[in-house]
Amino acid sequence: MPDAHLLTRPQGRTALLVAALGGHLEVARALLERGASAEVKNEVRTTTGSVCQRLTRTSKGGKTALMYAAQYGHVSLVRLLVEHGAALEATNMYGWTAAHSAAYYGKLEVVRVLVDSGCRVNALNGHGCTPLASAAKYGYVDCCRLLLSRGADKSPRNLDGDSAADLARACGCDELVALLS
Repeated sequence: MPDAHLLTRPQGRTALLVAALGGHLEVARALLERGASAEVKNEVRTTTGSVCQRLTRTSKGGKTALMYAAQYGHVSLVRLLVEHGAALEATNMYGWTAAHSAAYYGKLEVVRVLVDSGCRVNALNGHGCTPLASAAKYGYVDCCRLLLSRGADKSPRNLDGDSAADLARACGCDELVALLS
């Protein structure tokens, strides 16, 4: 089998990142068993005039395999990556963690796995949003309830001065506004 660390796509995605993006659990498992790191980063180096890209931690834009799996709701893949040491607090170029991605896209079961695995529920991204604010922005009531039950703070305001309740109000989710106020 080829080296599990070699990139397979010209966009700078490793085989593990592609597997995470597509939810290919068994492919990801095989790659991890053959030495692919759950903490993936593109690193470009020149070898005899050609570009050889190898993985170490994050993809182009800074997304990790865990972030892709979280964003697309691949619960079993999220569990597998966490079991193989994926960093819960790794951030992309915008300061987003996997928990921000899962909450933003309303992936309740992924949020649950990440919280149960010890992610920081009050982590701030580069815009000053917590996972709670990310879920509130699009009215994901169940994600917000879960995060609140695990200690999420309602009070932080993002760089625009908006709280999670303000973001819920902007999306027209009265139930969530009441929960967050």
